[in-house]
Amino acid sequence: MLELPTDIIPIPLPTPFIIGPVNVFLIKHDPITLVDTGVGTDDAYNALVAGLQAHGLAIRDIKVILVTHGHVDHIGQLARLVEESGAETCGHASVVPHAEPKEAERVSREFLLDTFRSFGVPEDIVAEAKKARENFKGMSGPPKINRVLHEGDRAFGFDVYHVPGHSSSDTLFVDHARSLGFTGDHVIKGVNPTPLIRRDPKTGERVKSLLEFEQSLERTRALGLQTMYPGHGQVITEPEEVIGRVLQRHERRTQKVLATLREKPSTPYEISRALFPDLSSEHIYLALSTAIGHLDILEDRGLAEAQFAGETRYIAS
Repeated sequence: MLELPTDIIPIPLPTPFIIGPVNVFLIKHDPITLVDTGVGTDDAYNALVAGLQAHGLAIRDIKVILVTHGHVDHIGQLARLVEESGAETCGHASVVPHAEPKEAERVSREFLLDTFRSFGVPEDIVAEAKKARENFKGMSGPPKINRVLHEGDRAFGFDVYHVPGHSSSDTLFVDHARSLGFTGDHVIKGVNPTPLIRRDPKTGERVKSLLEFEQSLERTRALGLQTMYPGHGQVITEPEEVIGRVLQRHERRTQKVLATLREKPSTPYEISRALFPDLSSEHIYLALSTAIGHLDILEDRGLAEAQFAGETRYIAS
């Protein structure tokens, strides 16, 4: 049985999201390091304080914060922790909006809502999605990154790998000497992380996130790590098997989508409902992201084709 390092301590923090608690990791050596921060709520803050106290530490003792990606459940407390600790923060360049934050948020919101409409989402559900997105406000302060990281960098003993897919900023922090890495939401045991619909800020076009994610997964698998510390769930001690199962589940779902298209042409929204018939409308972003990801795979293989007539509809080729 693989013996886990004693200096890496998971501290699960509550979130209000469907995924459940988020893991932050305390690396208890010099400098005292935190990987991710949790969402910006009092419940998460109090849980972090208690977790640190259990190991004889306080917020002020944190010297370094490593950010695996820019989603609110992973960076929500970043601004508050930096203010209280003065910690140096390290994260990928795409964690921080490239435009003025309010303008970047406006462009992102309008892009998503327009995409939902073009994918056949009814207007009442678009309104629910907009409301759900608004609820994220107040759960995060502005991200404060002192040291911007890129592929191939090294930070506090970790090699940095940029593995976009789930988000634009997904980053692995890898200690090759101990064959371990912090994966954020890139690899999670028993869960298929959702490569979310997003806009490429350079082109303004939609990124084909699932295709990008699968390429990143293959790169990660090739690292041959023994242990992965994910953003949610259990520590992973069989990374190759876990990644293999994610890719297998992707393929099964891709084949299900293809079977649906062979029965009748469908919008991405209709595909999302076929995949997740019982999912609440407030989670349409996740369901629609999954649906369009598998449609992108089929289109890439020449097995499906998009048609545009007021809304996007896919047919089997």
